[in-house]
Parts: sequence; structure tokens; C-alpha cells
Amino acid sequence: MFATVMRGTGTRTIHAWCRAMQTRILYLDDSGKPDPGHASKAVVLAGFAIDADVYPTFSRRVLGAKKAFYPSRGLPQAWEIKSAQVIKPNPWNRSKNRRFCQEVERLVKTMGGTAYAATILKSNMNHPMTLATTMPLQLQILAEHFDAECQALDRMGMIVADWSGHQYDQHA
Repeated sequence: MFATVMRGTGTRTIHAWCRAMQTRILYLDDSGKPDPGHASKAVVLAGFAIDADVYPTFSRRVLGAKKAFYPSRGLPQAWEIKSAQVIKPNPWNRSKNRRFCQEVERLVKTMGGTAYAATILKSNMNHPMTLATTMPLQLQILAEHFDAECQALDRMGMIVADWSGHQYDQHA
């Protein structure tokens, strides 16, 4: 059963309206912790937005890049890229890691994607913070920008987030 929505002088079902409108998905992941005792120097919530219909192609191409740049790590779908393994100073000195990041950036751009990031440098915090305070601030700013992008592109937006643990869901 579908609800009916008034649009102009006619009516359409929500189901048909959703099918007619393209969906853009913002994929987010977190890195670092606000705890001063944690080794990270920043608390980052970052990701990319891409149209849902091009995501399967994008995903296959990223898997291909993982396989090409890191052939000894096994099946590319069985492991996740971690910032500590790619962008920290020592790993970043390896040209393979820089080239992989450039390839992912190229894929996002060529497939009409947009990069997103909200970063809090721990050295700039004026008072102790927890994930209960940092995550909502970061997510709010990213969601507001994503909403503006979706409106400009006439897309329905959806946010998919991969937190470090399910206990962080309550803060989002």
C-alpha cells in the first residue's frame, strides 16, 4: 500500500515519486578519538557523496585499485583501508599510498562525487570533549552541506555512516 502525495494538479504515489527522483548517498567514516590520551591528533568524520546509480561501478573500480596497489593483502573486499596505514607521515612517504589516494580522488571526481570532511584538531580544543559532543557537531555540518548539495542537484539524500563502534550511534 502506498500513500498518495499531491504534486501540482495531479497525484502520484510516494513509491513512484521515489523511483523518479535520483538518490545521492553520503558515505561517512570516523577516525581518531577526542580523548586527550588517545594517540590521534585529530577527530575526523569524512567521506564522499555519489549518486546511487553509479555506486556499483565506483565500488568495483575502488576494489580494482586496492588490488592493483596492494596485491599482497589478499581479496580487496576482505580488508579496509585505515588512515594509519596510508596517510600518517611514514606511510604517506610511500609513493604507492599517495598514488592510491590520488586514484580514489580521481574516481570520486570522474563519477560526479564530492568529498566531505569535518576535522577537529585536538591541539585546538579549548576544553575536553567526548564523542557525545564532537560527533553531533561534525555530523550536523556535513549533513547541512550534503542537504544543500542534494537540493542543488535535485536529489534525494541518504547518509550511510560506519562508526568505530555501535555505541556511537546514540550520538549521531
